[in-house]
Amino acid sequence: MFPRGLPPDRHFVPDDVCARVVAHGQGPIRAIAFAPNGDLFATTANGIVRRFRDVDHDSVYAPEPPETVLVPVERVEPPSDCALESGALFCTVRGRVRRWQLATDAAVSTPRDDVVVGLPDGPAKIVGVSTHEVFVLHGRADDAHADAAQLRRLSVPTGATGATGATGATVNRPTPWSSGELVPSIASARMIARAPDGRRYLVDAAGDVVKQLDAGLAPAGRLPPHASPSALAFVEGSGQAALPSRWRRGGVFVALHGEDSRSDSGVVWVPLGPTGTQAPEVVFGGGRSGAPRVGSWSWRVGPAFDSPVRPSALAVSPLDGALYVASEGGAVYRIAELGH
Repeated sequence: MFPRGLPPDRHFVPDDVCARVVAHGQGPIRAIAFAPNGDLFATTANGIVRRFRDVDHDSVYAPEPPETVLVPVERVEPPSDCALESGALFCTVRGRVRRWQLATDAAVSTPRDDVVVGLPDGPAKIVGVSTHEVFVLHGRADDAHADAAQLRRLSVPTGATGATGATGATVNRPTPWSSGELVPSIASARMIARAPDGRRYLVDAAGDVVKQLDAGLAPAGRLPPHASPSALAFVEGSGQAALPSRWRRGGVFVALHGEDSRSDSGVVWVPLGPTGTQAPEVVFGGGRSGAPRVGSWSWRVGPAFDSPVRPSALAVSPLDGALYVASEGGAVYRIAELGH
């Protein structure tokens, strides 16, 4: 049984919005991203990558091929950290950041190259990635080691990297860690993303705040108290109609993982501005119609379930602008305005 809808007494969305399950049982999802053609890629904590394609246009992903398929990539074991961006997978692997170009034809082998080399020993987390740059936080972010943590911005070569190409011509070389731009130390940085206008924003978990990276880390938006942010996503075009107009510009979606009974577990819309004082709006979370509830929540429909619901990744569809939310419990949700 595939639960297209969620039990109305087990979840909250605004009155003009609906949430539906488009995939479940996919394992502990850590990152999702769309390819330009609308294919959705997801990577799990145990290094598995899947491609989802809505072949029959019923707005859900059947759990078997051709709609859900495994992507042939080298398995990346923990404690590596991975991120997805526009059809490419980036992971920290043995002192480097490695990139796989994910083909929409899942039967095609996946080429890989190293885009950053020379990472020092120790934990490294990819907190932001785009086609041109990657932000890596090296070192432990807890209070005892915060002073030693470094956040660096490193350029990403647009083509393959290596010493020489197939014809002997020189190709792009990977970026050394030592040449990366040192960003003002924020050990509590959780993620960085670029808005459609080119501005970059950083989520600082320590202060429950979104900061503008290009404006001296000035506060630009605030999160709910005791937030545990896990992902953020911008809507690329205000003309995409699947979301309410109030969410198409001027803010960012933030996924809240939920750590304890005090923490929100769901997704909020955070308005961005020079004062950073506007209250966030709950987009998806626990509770029921008209009444969001703070804290852990879950649902079950027949054999399908997500317990507890802990959002871990966000992506906006390039086809219609709907918001997709992935959970550590292996479910993927589609959030859209009623009628879409």
